[in-house]
Amino acid sequence: MSTEAASHEDAPYSLPTPLEDYGTILRWYRDTRRRFPAPHPNLTRSEGTLYRQIQTDSVLTPVLGRHIAPAIYETSECTVCRATRGMLAHILQCAPQDPAPSSIRQLPVTVRRAITSSDYNTQKLVVQCVREALERQRVGGASPLGPSAGRPT
Repeated sequence: MSTEAASHEDAPYSLPTPLEDYGTILRWYRDTRRRFPAPHPNLTRSEGTLYRQIQTDSVLTPVLGRHIAPAIYETSECTVCRATRGMLAHILQCAPQDPAPSSIRQLPVTVRRAITSSDYNTQKLVVQCVREALERQRVGGASPLGPSAGRPT
């Protein structure tokens, strides 16, 4: 046997850390599936919830709200420009004085970068931006729906 082979056999082989209990196994599976960072701990619960909704594209916009709360969102149109469906990508870029084109399908670059950030100020800023866009979509005196608003009656 050569000295090279002997030194290779004598080298200690380290096994990966075993996953011994349910919590460790569950944490491992969650961490391997995670695509986005968690909301910053300094965000309020409602801000953290909205941040997660932005990451997963499940914010209650007119398109989604029409199916969940038809009394509040009668149509799926943007309530600012009334020209196209009120999806998140559209309502973030639509302002009363300058309606966004109907061809917008992707979130603005700044928002796409912010949903992958772990920085508190970045997360807080994108949440505020989305809240302002959702406020523009509210019809008349309708109460806001969302994490802090409770259930619609």
